[in-house]
Amino acid sequence: FRSPSSLPPPFSIHQQFQVCANWSAACAAPLHRKGRMVTAVLEHFLAQFLSPYVDGIDDDDLKLSLWKGSLELTDLKVKEDVLGLLGIDGIRVAEGTVRRIGIFLPSTSSMLSGKISIVVEGVRLTAEHLTDNQADDVVKRKMEETKTKAIVLRMTQIKDLVKRKEQAKETLEQTKEGMGLKIAKRFINNLSLELNGVSVAFASKSPRIAGSASMTSLAVLSTDSSFREVAKDDVVTAKGDSMFKILRFDGLSVSLGSSLNSMPQVLSPLRASLKLAHEPADGLLGLQLDLGTDKPSDLNIVRSQLVGLMALSMALGAKGERLRRLVVDPSVEARLMGKVEESKERYFLLFRQKCFAKLLGSEEGKKDAIRAAVTQTGLPQAALSQVEANE
Repeated sequence: FRSPSSLPPPFSIHQQFQVCANWSAACAAPLHRKGRMVTAVLEHFLAQFLSPYVDGIDDDDLKLSLWKGSLELTDLKVKEDVLGLLGIDGIRVAEGTVRRIGIFLPSTSSMLSGKISIVVEGVRLTAEHLTDNQADDVVKRKMEETKTKAIVLRMTQIKDLVKRKEQAKETLEQTKEGMGLKIAKRFINNLSLELNGVSVAFASKSPRIAGSASMTSLAVLSTDSSFREVAKDDVVTAKGDSMFKILRFDGLSVSLGSSLNSMPQVLSPLRASLKLAHEPADGLLGLQLDLGTDKPSDLNIVRSQLVGLMALSMALGAKGERLRRLVVDPSVEARLMGKVEESKERYFLLFRQKCFAKLLGSEEGKKDAIRAAVTQTGLPQAALSQVEANE
């Protein structure tokens, strides 16, 4: 019951966190199986959540490299429809490359506490609106193909996560209570991510405007309780369930102009860092933001650039409506969405009635205060008929 012009939500943080459960299950296994299981989890994760978006990944190379404890992927090409697959309608990647992705694993003997590093370098994306350089029939076909791929991809990922979550649960049930959480914490504490040399640009033909954002580096680093960054090969040992991280970016700049070849800088390079301290035993969650004022940054924007941004915003809105009309007739969409809203309203009315009836039939529900509160809602409280229950 979704509008043909909408997509399932992108892969959520909650769903991504299930990867830690997979790691926990793998790492809780006997020592001689850890290496094989962890590399299998990584192979699968890369195949499911990276391959759909870039070209240049060879499954055989994945297996061989990860088994050796490191993986190097170079000269990857970002797929044209990657933004559409992520739910950003109407924007295509005209040019996109990733120079290098490196994953470095600890040895099998230190799989529970070893350091895991992920390094991504040289990300270059240039995007444009679908309607700028292509005929309507081509745009319509690409939109329909992308939306179909996005729905199939998201459903495949979600089904796979459910399956692997159950597998992880079965493995963890065979370990000591709390062991899975401890292993996941160790994994997170010793995971570092570095993103270097990122540049993203967008160009529009109507109106004629272009913009870009670049960043020298972004890093998520593990530290000790004093936020001292550990050496490259050192392992972080935190007290209990505590976790200390630093998120740092440097060299963030923004440019805006009439074309990709003529873009004055609007925001000069900016740096900042965010320190995170989580100490559950003491009930503490601390955040500290450092804007890196030792390096001056300037924001310079002229009236013509503001006018251009406003024109672009209006143009993108108009282009978005045009795409919607290409993909589905507005009258058809309105009729379908009207039925969806009616269906949702009816469902929740019956659902609330079912909940109220169940509550009032319980020992707790027999209390006068509970009955009075339910009555004040003005909603039906009788048990559902068989017809309503079926509905």
